[in-house]
Amino acid sequence: MHPLAAFLLGAAVGAAIVMATPVALPELRRHARPTAKAVLKTVLTSVEAARVKAVELAEDAEDLFAEAQSEVAQAAMADRVQTAVSPTESPHKTSGRKPVSKRRVNERRKAVRIGGASKPRKNASEV
Repeated sequence: MHPLAAFLLGAAVGAAIVMATPVALPELRRHARPTAKAVLKTVLTSVEAARVKAVELAEDAEDLFAEAQSEVAQAAMADRVQTAVSPTESPHKTSGRKPVSKRRVNERRKAVRIGGASKPRKNASEV
């Protein structure tokens, strides 16, 4: 397209828009306002519905958390009750063994470190 023809076409379109604006602008306003209002109503309704769903979801999550917390507390209480030793019962009777002194435990540990002998060696010259 020739540059002069492009200029003339652009000028004609611009002049037509300028002439049509006073006639078309009130018409556009008349239709644009109700359309914008309807869009805003739809958005507000959608936002409110989403907010309600979010609140319901939060309540469900809180209920689930409270139930789980209650079950954990009940299980812990049951474990405490089950493992509790009555005051009249000796703690040794539950395992069936007599308590081992710390000295004996240390002797066994040394024996294992030295080489697995059942009795610990007193010094290195006995090897």
